[in-house]
Amino acid sequence: MKFPLLLVCAALVALGGCATAPPSPSSDHVDELVTSRTGVSPHVAQPRATAEFTLAVPPAGPLGVNDAVRIAFMNNPRLRMAYARLGIAAADVFDASRLSNPSLSLGALDSDAGGAMMRISAALVQNLSDALLLPARRELATAAARQRAIEVAADLWNLAQDVGAAHVTAVGANQRAALRALAVRATGLAAELARRYFAAGNINRLELTLAEAAVSEAELNAAMAVADANAARIRLQQLLGFHGEQQLELPAGLLLPVASEDELPALRALAMHESLDLKAAAAAVTVGASALDMNRRYRYLGSITGGVEFERESDGEKLVGPTLNLELPLFNQGQGRIARADASLAQRQARVDELALAIEHDIAVAHTRVLAARERVEIFRQRFVPARRDIVLRTQEMQNFQIVSPFESLRAKSAEYDAYDGYINALRDYWLARTALTRAVGTALPSSAQASTVQLDTANLTTAPGEASGAGARTHDNNAHEHAHGSGARP
Repeated sequence: MKFPLLLVCAALVALGGCATAPPSPSSDHVDELVTSRTGVSPHVAQPRATAEFTLAVPPAGPLGVNDAVRIAFMNNPRLRMAYARLGIAAADVFDASRLSNPSLSLGALDSDAGGAMMRISAALVQNLSDALLLPARRELATAAARQRAIEVAADLWNLAQDVGAAHVTAVGANQRAALRALAVRATGLAAELARRYFAAGNINRLELTLAEAAVSEAELNAAMAVADANAARIRLQQLLGFHGEQQLELPAGLLLPVASEDELPALRALAMHESLDLKAAAAAVTVGASALDMNRRYRYLGSITGGVEFERESDGEKLVGPTLNLELPLFNQGQGRIARADASLAQRQARVDELALAIEHDIAVAHTRVLAARERVEIFRQRFVPARRDIVLRTQEMQNFQIVSPFESLRAKSAEYDAYDGYINALRDYWLARTALTRAVGTALPSSAQASTVQLDTANLTTAPGEASGAGARTHDNNAHEHAHGSGARP
């Protein structure tokens, strides 16, 4: 009777020893997927399991987009949340690779017969169904962990795009704030000139009020621009994971457009191959197919438990032997499980088709907006801004010959600042549209390799062609001063 007992125990121990966990979902795959798309490795965020760490600080000099993404990968809590999901997936793989623990039951029955011994029973039982399903369960959990890794990479990719969009918005907002400050200065000169002309009796009260109202309007626009710049900076700081105030030195201006834009068919084909959302959905289909296959393969397998049972009778006799319990599939052959897995697989396949369709049209919309924004930038750069500059120059010439009043020249200058403001907004919208297109494609755009390194500097923007930086503002200051004290002023 002892031999069967030893055989069963040895079999249970062997099964438990074979149930080793496969390699857990490694963050190396996540790092590879993200680095190949952003050029920035997120591996620096992996050890950060708690909030007790030193925040990364901005580098010396202007903060570029890649530097911003690298800091966000170090500081933003979304990274730790994403990598925690990998840990959960690893735990799922470990559990799926282990047998359930055996159960031990004990019993003691006391007889009322005189001199009879207490009846004792014990049973050690193991669920043998776990051993049969172990390879399939382990394979299913491993596939689900791969899907989770792709989803984590997609989260990091979206964070990088959020940082890129916030960086563009912050740089553009800073440019607009600096430009509006120059506009306040220009309208202030106009108002001061108007006061002098009014005191000399050269203009009436209405003209003076119009000049002062222009100052108020410029100050309102400047205040709104400063508020927008502060809000954009705070939003960028949030994505970078900074608490409180953090001094950020941003580039002086936005970059000019790339040399040429990508073709729509090429971008669609690239997205079908590189989109992490699409890869994650396809991985979910693989998991669903494995689940359906497992349910079909083991549809007749019910609960199977086996073990060893020991019993000592009241007369002192000892009984030891194996036990086996089988669930008979008479009323349920797993039809519900199969139907549920089949419907889940169909749902996941439909999700892939839906996502592919959405990505295709999102790329088309984003591509259209990129082309439209680029056209606006070119109109501002090649036609509208040069026209406004020429109007200012021609008006100054006419003012020098006293054909028009100095107010006409200053009003032309104010309109020129409005054109500069529109130019900055168009350039900001262009880069935001490219960021949206990049997000939809799922990887860096091929045209990014030919990106311009020339910035639209605010100081150079407000300088007339041929003048040194800042000379334009000084020229208008001098003109205003000279005409306020010129021969045309009457005492």
